[in-house]
Amino acid sequence: MIDPNPEPDSLTQIDADDDAISGYDGMQWITPDKHHIDILSDQNGWPAEASDHMKACFCQMLDATLAAHDMTRCTVSLLLCSDDKIRQLNHDHRGKNKATNVLSFPSQDDDNMAFYIAVDADDQNREEIGDIAIAYETCVREAEESGISTHDHVTHLFGHGVLHLLGYDHETDADANEMEMLESSLLAAIGIANPYGDIEDEETRDDNATNKMPMTRFSS
Repeated sequence: MIDPNPEPDSLTQIDADDDAISGYDGMQWITPDKHHIDILSDQNGWPAEASDHMKACFCQMLDATLAAHDMTRCTVSLLLCSDDKIRQLNHDHRGKNKATNVLSFPSQDDDNMAFYIAVDADDQNREEIGDIAIAYETCVREAEESGISTHDHVTHLFGHGVLHLLGYDHETDADANEMEMLESSLLAAIGIANPYGDIEDEETRDDNATNKMPMTRFSS
């Protein structure tokens, strides 16, 4: 598991019984298709009922996404954190000293991922596709500004993060359209409305990953 309180540029794997993770709850969700979502959740940031409410949709989203890519026996590491923590990750790994909503770290990009949550030995026989971090305060604010539920917004961010782990991006209009269409279809399958609407105005893009849905796209 990661150390939630590392020195700058020193996020390292630590043992599960280390005192440094006492402020985080660890859990594992196993999806109907037997994929794993290994989670650390900030006790001071994410209400317990929030993660309970997200479980079904996150599992459905992961199963649908990986099934579309013919992938089996996969694990995603998920950090449900604060704005302060995601700001540190954004600074250390992207050189941007500001909070954002979601960050993704594909396993193929770096042998030392931003955080790796090893829950049990069975994970060694699985494909670890990468790490996702989602910040609570930013998600709540964006959902309120956009008039959507925090649950729907966070589910979208998780799905967006999984697609990044699989190699999708939104650096060009064509890539962004492909990613948005796939996200929208996956969300529709679990009863969540299209978060992008019909707006494709290039001037609405920001220069960070923050997305004020449904009016803007993500950016790199």
